[in-house]
Formats: sequence, C-alpha cells, structure tokens
Amino acid sequence: MVERQLPKLNVAGSNPVSRSILRRRSQVAKAAVCKIAITSSILVVASTSNKNYSKNILYSLLCTSDCLLILQRRIMKEFTDLDLAKRFHGHMGPNLVIGMKMGNYAVKALNINDHFGINVEVHCPGKPPVSCMIDGIQLATGATMGKTNIKHIISDEIVKVIFKNTQTGTAVVLTPTDSIGPKSLEWYNEVGEDEASLRVWKLPDDQVFAVCKSK
Repeated sequence: MVERQLPKLNVAGSNPVSRSILRRRSQVAKAAVCKIAITSSILVVASTSNKNYSKNILYSLLCTSDCLLILQRRIMKEFTDLDLAKRFHGHMGPNLVIGMKMGNYAVKALNINDHFGINVEVHCPGKPPVSCMIDGIQLATGATMGKTNIKHIISDEIVKVIFKNTQTGTAVVLTPTDSIGPKSLEWYNEVGEDEASLRVWKLPDDQVFAVCKSK
C-alpha cells in the first residue's frame, strides 16, 4: 500500500553526494544513505492531503532512521568470544589474548565504528608465540590482511602496535608490559595454555599492555 503511494528513490544516482557516500562501504555510510532516502520520503509524505496518514508514516520513518543509526554505532562492540578466537587461531594462547585485549582497547579509545575505519601496524617478531597477537588484533578490530588495513612489521627488539582511526587521524600506540611475557610463560608451564590464556584475559588492561602514545 505504501509502495504505491511513495515514489521510488534512486539515491545512488540522484546526486554526487549520495553516490560518494555509497562508495565508502561502511555501515556508517549505509545508515547515512538510508537516512537521506527516508528524509526524502518524509518530504513526499508530508505533502499528501491525508494528515493522519502522513503523521503515522512520518513517525515510522523517523523510528526506522534512528534504529539504523543505533545499529551502526553498536557494530564495533567488544570482542569477548574466546571459543571463536580459539577456533580461528587453531589453539588458545596468552599472546592471542593479549592481541584481543589491545584491539578492544584501541577500538574504544579511538571510537572506531567500522571495520574499514582502522589501520593497524604490528611490530613484533616474525614467528610465534609473540606474533600470535596479530590474530587476536584482527578479531578485535576487524582489520585483516585481506583488507590490507593491518600490517606486520617484523621486529625482534621492539614490540608495539600502532592503531589509527582513518577518519579522524587519531592514533594510539600500545606495547606489552615488561611483566606480562614472563608471567604468561610461568602460567603456561604451570597450568597449560587454556588456563594461562584465561588468566591473562581476566587481568586489568594496565597489567597487560601500556599506552605509550596517543595523539
């Protein structure tokens, strides 16, 4: 019924602004495009003679718009699925969890709303166990090798991770604390990798990594 009375909106081809938004390939952009379409529909409906009908449709459209924006803001929630992390990585390990905790912190600190909105540089050795943190970072941030928004810079001396919000340019640099490596190894030898990983997961962030730089 509504479809017959509302015109079809060609948002993608109607103006350069809408076309540019669509090409961003992000949930933020998709929500914004939907709001443009909804706003255009509101203007059409507002001009109809049936005022009661117009008010009902206006209310529905506004609610739909708000829901879309709420949905996109909730996309980058904290990654906490240790079982999924284990399946993805192949086994559980303290360095995997360290990467997850770093990624979760960076997403929140930089206000990342989209998997395409972050770039990551991981400076660490080119082999496990330390390099296992890369998989944890990918899971927590959505930055992946396939999207080329995460890079592994092989470094046998300095271990650090640089996270950058591509939309705002703000960045944060995190490094593992001096104590987390020896403590993880001690737990690993004492109780095995699963329990050691769980213990690292339960630690406060400031006992796992340090914030070296934020700009």
